[in-house]
Amino acid sequence: MEATLSAWDLPRSPDLTEITDSALRGLLIPDLRLRIVSCANEHLTVEVVQGKPPSDPDALVHVEGHGPFDVLRREEGLGASVRLVLIARVVRGGAYAA
Repeated sequence: MEATLSAWDLPRSPDLTEITDSALRGLLIPDLRLRIVSCANEHLTVEVVQGKPPSDPDALVHVEGHGPFDVLRREEGLGASVRLVLIARVVRGGAYAA
C-alpha cells in the first residue's frame, strides 16, 4: 500500500495560522487522506483516497509535511476518483498571504 498523508480542508480566516497549528498538534481530525501523484516546484497533484474533497473553489488545504495550498483545479476521474492540483500558499511574516 502506498503512503498517504493527512490533510485538512481549512476555512479562510484571519486565524488561519492558529487553525493550522491546531491541526498539526493533532487537535483537529484530518478531513482527508491524500496520495501524492506528482510534485513540481510549488505545485502538488494529489489523489483523494479518503474523505470528501473540497468543493469550494476558494478551498485551502493544509497537507501534512508540506504546508498550506490553494486548490487550483479539481479533476474527476473514473468511478469516485478525485485528483486535486494544488499550489503552495506563501507565508509572510508568520501569516498566510491572501
